[in-house]
Amino acid sequence: MKGENGLKGRLAVKPKPNLLVAARPIVAAALRGALGDSVRITSVSTLGDAVKHLQRQTDVAMILCTVYFDESQMFDLMRVARKEYPGIPFVCCRFMEGDLARISVDALVIAAKTLGAAAFVDMPGLAAEFGRGAANQQFQRQVFAHLPARI
Repeated sequence: MKGENGLKGRLAVKPKPNLLVAARPIVAAALRGALGDSVRITSVSTLGDAVKHLQRQTDVAMILCTVYFDESQMFDLMRVARKEYPGIPFVCCRFMEGDLARISVDALVIAAKTLGAAAFVDMPGLAAEFGRGAANQQFQRQVFAHLPARI
């Protein structure tokens, strides 16, 4: 019985999906808190580090990139990812409240989707719509919806 339960327990444990989070360090820390412990997170703060990580790692389940990543190089990273790693979903997000006008956020959403992003998730918009307490759950739901089914 003991061996059977141990085997059952080991078979039931799935590895957590590995997300590559491309964000400024302070934003990456906030994202880590919002995403919870159901995923593994590797944070990078420069385009060069993101590309190096993608070249070395084969288990990246998703790239989550913020608008202000490495002095606004979100679209540069997305171009590399779409060309070199087309099987990895790329999700863009605005996580921290900024001074972007609504029309600018709308333009970012259109540009992100046109360039091949799986989604653009706007955390300040979610907080305004659902309240601070429910915003993290909505953020997780929208981000995790783009994780590959095999994970």
